[in-house]
Formats: sequence, C-alpha cells, structure tokens
Amino acid sequence: MKIANEYNHLNAREFLIVNKSSQYDEIRNSIISIDANKYLKLSYDVAKWGKVFYSQAHLNSAIKEKLYAAAWHDMRIDYYVTGDENTTRDIINVLDKNEQRSIIKSHGYDYFPTYNQVDYLKDKIAVEVQFGKYFSVAYDLHVKHTFFYSRSDIDVGVEVIPTKAMEEHMDTGVPWFENEVTNVIREGRTNPPVPILILGIEPDDILSDEPTDFSDDDLIRIIRNSDLKKLKSKMIDIMSKKRRSDAIVTRIEKISRCINIMES
Repeated sequence: MKIANEYNHLNAREFLIVNKSSQYDEIRNSIISIDANKYLKLSYDVAKWGKVFYSQAHLNSAIKEKLYAAAWHDMRIDYYVTGDENTTRDIINVLDKNEQRSIIKSHGYDYFPTYNQVDYLKDKIAVEVQFGKYFSVAYDLHVKHTFFYSRSDIDVGVEVIPTKAMEEHMDTGVPWFENEVTNVIREGRTNPPVPILILGIEPDDILSDEPTDFSDDDLIRIIRNSDLKKLKSKMIDIMSKKRRSDAIVTRIEKISRCINIMES
C-alpha cells in the first residue's frame, strides 16, 4: 500500500519527524510493506453482491501484525462517570479511577464504569486504524485522542483511513480521507485540540472489482477470504428475484463455478 495523502493537524508531522522519527518510520513502513491486493473478499451486499472488495478485517490484521512486531500495543484506561454536571467537573482531571468513584459517592450520585481504548501505543504516540463505519473517525479524533492527550498519556495521535479511491472498493459506510479531513478543517484549526496526523492510504494498484476479470484460481483464493455462508445466502436471494441484470447473472455464474470447484 501507499500513503497517498496526509493532513497535518497542529504540527503533528513536525513533532513526529523531530522527536519520534523512528516510531514515525515504523508506522509508515507497516503500511507501505503491505500488499493490499492480497487481502480481497467478495461483497455480500445485495446492491454490490459478488464484487471484489478489499477486506477490512484482513487488512486490519496485517497492519496489527506489523505494528505488534515493532512493539506497539493497545492500551485501555478504565474510569467512572456520573450524570451530575458539577461532580463531573470535579473528577474530570482526576486520573485514578478509585478516587473518581469515591468523589462521586461522596456527592451522593450513582457511578458508572466505562473505558477508552486505543489500538496502538508506543512512546506516547497513539495510532488508530479505521476501516469501520464513518462515524468512528469522529469518535477517534474528538474522544479517544483527546482523552489520552488530556491525561498526558500521549503527545500526538495518528489516524489511518482509506482514501476515496480505496473506499469505493470497500463495504458501504467506510470513512474516507478527503471527507474526514474536510470535517476537521470545517471545525477550525484548534479542534480537536490535539496534534493529529491523518494518513490517507490506498493500494499501489487498485484491482478490478468484477470477479469475471479474475482467473478461477485467483477468485477461489478471494472466496476463501469471504464469508461463504453469507455469500451463498445472498446469492439465493438474488436468484429468487425475477429481475436480474445480465452483469449480475454473469457474476453469479462465475462465482458459482468457482465455489463448486473449491468444494469438489
């Protein structure tokens, strides 16, 4: 894969280059060293059924393997919250969860356990890789990174998301770089109040999303990365409908033949 674009919020890039250059290289190399075209699956969505998409789960695992090998790790912080505004203001800067609970109890309010977790942490750098739903990026930027930064657990955050070019070959609802950066710029230079580097990533070469463009052997490998049960279920639904496009029928014939080869 390649880092196709970057957005530098509150001089995060300069901080990384000057103070954390080796860790910055580890993040970049973990992305660049992955061949995204090895991590393909078939779509189960009725509107896009059978199209060849990039597998978020497998790409996440590949990046995780690279970063964990370089001694990055996840981090979880447990804490308590309550519904009273004044009590919340009293505990907002208290780091110890037991002390938070004691203060809430002393004020006579209910306390509720919760937590925040970051995917990858090393030397006060937090990295989130987001191939999930689009709203998860806002949560990462305005809750996760802000939470850990306010506690001085991190000095800088890095958010890794696909570009529009890659998002078009992924499941519905995946965030994309150009849109998320626009959202950040719209909110103003100091929001979120955390140095964050947003990396827009994509494959070096984006493959066709039509299964008919792949050989049987290649398509069988892609099917093995897919949820076969879900794939078959959606195929039955589509075949039960009276109106089907010629492209869908051709796609089904190709996939069905490869499934039969695989299962024979």
